[in-house]
Amino acid sequence: MGNMILEGLNIRKASTEDLDTIMKIYALAQDFMIKNKNPMQWGHFYPDRELINDDIKKGASYVIYDENGIHGVFALFEGADPTYSVICEGEWLNDNPYVTIHRMASDGKVNGIFDCASDFCKGKYENIRIDTHNSNKIMQHQIEKNFFLKCGIIHVHDGSPRIAYQWCRKNEKENDVHKTKSPWETIDLDSYEKHMSMDSVNQLQTLDFIMKEQFEAFSVDTAMVLGIAGGNGLRHVHSGKYKKIYGIDINETYLSAVSERYKALSGILECKKIDLTGNIDELPKTDFVIANLLVEYIGYDAFKKVVEKVQPRYVSCVIQINTDDKNWVSDSPYIHVFDRLDEVHTQMEEDVLTDAMKSVGYAKIDKKTFDIPGGKALVKIDYTKL
Repeated sequence: MGNMILEGLNIRKASTEDLDTIMKIYALAQDFMIKNKNPMQWGHFYPDRELINDDIKKGASYVIYDENGIHGVFALFEGADPTYSVICEGEWLNDNPYVTIHRMASDGKVNGIFDCASDFCKGKYENIRIDTHNSNKIMQHQIEKNFFLKCGIIHVHDGSPRIAYQWCRKNEKENDVHKTKSPWETIDLDSYEKHMSMDSVNQLQTLDFIMKEQFEAFSVDTAMVLGIAGGNGLRHVHSGKYKKIYGIDINETYLSAVSERYKALSGILECKKIDLTGNIDELPKTDFVIANLLVEYIGYDAFKKVVEKVQPRYVSCVIQINTDDKNWVSDSPYIHVFDRLDEVHTQMEEDVLTDAMKSVGYAKIDKKTFDIPGGKALVKIDYTKL
């Protein structure tokens, strides 16, 4: 029997009967890494069948499965790893006995594979180490999301470098502090924008088109963009029309990128780091508020408080309407970056949003629907103050 770690996912030791399935998963992982600008870590040759068969015989190979079959595999070794004896550009958290996770792979069909392996190992051991290639950005995100700390650089048997991480139980309290961060503070901008701009997602391009309409729609000279991220759509701001644009976001890195990208709007654009679900006293008043793909992450009540604080004449919202409640984030190589968004996401309903706006004195004046891939749609709804 396996150990259930996350809902629906189990872990057990691999057997020789699993070998063919395991090798298919590794082949998928190899193709995925090569496709996503990481051809050097595994190529099409690592790990080979002989190595994995040896892992199984040693009792070090584990599979992650659900009722539909095996979806993930990893190796777990007790004792000192020779490649970890020398670490550069840093140091290990401690020199206590540890286990090492190696050869982590997924078939890409279910979420939470690394989370499952991490929780399984943390339930059994006090110290865990792991490493990954500098080009493997998705694995770096998964490791760091699970509160492994970056310790330095190690070199594997062929001499190539790897980023080395460690988790130890004594740091759990410190890790709990990080868990209180909003998921949006943990998503790197590059992965976010690459996901949003993929042809299979097409949200960055569609939102850019919508924001051109939004900036041109009303006779106003001040505006606020809530959840500004990397500043998509700001290229449509005309300095002859707008005296002030406020960019609001919880992620300070996003705001720094916006300021750097839109230096031409210096004197007009002002970025502010504000948690819209917390203290909003620093929000200034403006004539116009743009809230695109925002309400689903802060909730109707928090959004009403923001509107009441800013007191705009007009509000323009874009919400995503989904035909699939489970897969509201479109599939892409970057999908795992968004794993924690489930914690804060609310499925949007146009009527509920309009009722919420009505309760704070705003009426709907326009609506447009923009179809995007995957059976989804972006709906722009404009409101005016009564």
